[in-house]
Parts: sequence; structure tokens; C-alpha cells
Amino acid sequence: MSFGPFSYNNISIVSPAGSIIGYLGTTDPAGWVIMNGISRSFTSSIESPQGIYTNVYNMGIGTVSGTNYTPPNYLGAFLRGIDGSGNYVGPTSVNTTQNDSFASHSHGVTDPGHSHGVTDPGHNHLMPGGGTNFSGGVGHTTTTDNNGGANNNYVNSNVTGISINSNTTGISVNSTGGTETRPYNYGVNWILKL
Repeated sequence: MSFGPFSYNNISIVSPAGSIIGYLGTTDPAGWVIMNGISRSFTSSIESPQGIYTNVYNMGIGTVSGTNYTPPNYLGAFLRGIDGSGNYVGPTSVNTTQNDSFASHSHGVTDPGHSHGVTDPGHNHLMPGGGTNFSGGVGHTTTTDNNGGANNNYVNSNVTGISINSNTTGISVNSTGGTETRPYNYGVNWILKL
């Protein structure tokens, strides 16, 4: 299968060497090579030493070792315009790669709320003193001495014994997604014009 030459208004239209298009075939069409990183052998000719790959090799596309030409490996790759500005910055030059990246973003968190339990074991206040105890009013006790006189009693200090139990927030941030970020797509072979 061959792409071109095409003509329009009797003007020959041929894709220039180094052009890349999407291709649904699985073998190299005449005048093109699938960009899969697999070496192809060539026979030296008037275009030696690179044979039919001379044009793209001279453009710095692919490598040659002996009589083998290896095109760049574009399997699984998207094509993107170079440079750019603002939020859209592509590779710095043609025929170079750009590592994958994921834009900075935030995850919202919902806190269902929680409560802290309180434990109060209760406590007492001691009232030391001698003599006969009698009621001094609601909620406390006082004492008299052996002659019937009131003692100068005091109430001992004490702690409440209240403790606040620890608790967790109940918040969790779950991960989701696969191994890459990608748009909806169709599979093609990228082919390179020789």
C-alpha cells in the first residue's frame, strides 16, 4: 500500500519526509515506516549508506547500526506541539519526549463529626474532726466537740475524677483510579514518511 503521490489542480502533493500520520495497518506501507522502535535492515544503494531511510536519518530521526535502521518508538505515545506557554507547555523541541505528569488538584474531605465520651466515677469530700456528727444542712456535715461546741472543720480538696475518652475523627481519604491518566482514544500505529 502506498500513500501518494496525490495531486490537486494538477499539482503534485507529497507528504514531506518526517511527516507522521495515524495508520490502521500493521506492516510498513511503501515509503513509510511504523514508529515502533524495531530495527529494519536495508540494502545500500545510490542512497547509501542508509538506503531508503536516508532522508529521515539525515533529519536525526532514528538510528543506524551497520545495515539496520531503527525508527523512534512511539508505541503508546500521544503527539503534542512543542513549547507552548501558560498551562500548556509541550516538549522543548521536535523528536523529544516529555514525561507524564498529573496536574495539581485537591480532594474534598467530609467529616461526619464525632463525640468524646466522658466518664465521671464520682468523688467525696472528707470532713475531719472529733465529737458527735450532726447534720449541718443539706449536702454537708459538721461536728461538735465533747463539750457541745462546734469545731472549726474544713472540707478537703479533691479532684473530679472526670476523664475525656480519646476518639478518632472518622475521616479517611480514599485513593481511586488506574495506572495512568488518559482521554478516550482509539489505537493506531504512527507511521513516518521516508
